[in-house]
Amino acid sequence: MAKKCEKWFSEFGIENWEKVCDRTEKNEKEYIEKEGIRENAIERIIIRRSEDSSDSDSSYNDTI
Repeated sequence: MAKKCEKWFSEFGIENWEKVCDRTEKNEKEYIEKEGIRENAIERIIIRRSEDSSDSDSSYNDTI
């Protein structure tokens, strides 16, 4: 199995590896750019969920 892998990697070629690396770098940049957007969205969901829970608690307390 190791020999098959070595053969495959040696035949893959520099040009193909360059394409793989370029695509990986592009994906990393996109992830980094969108990371802040994701964090803000998640934070808003958590805050909104927390507010909903607080509203439910106060409504419950009002009925007691």
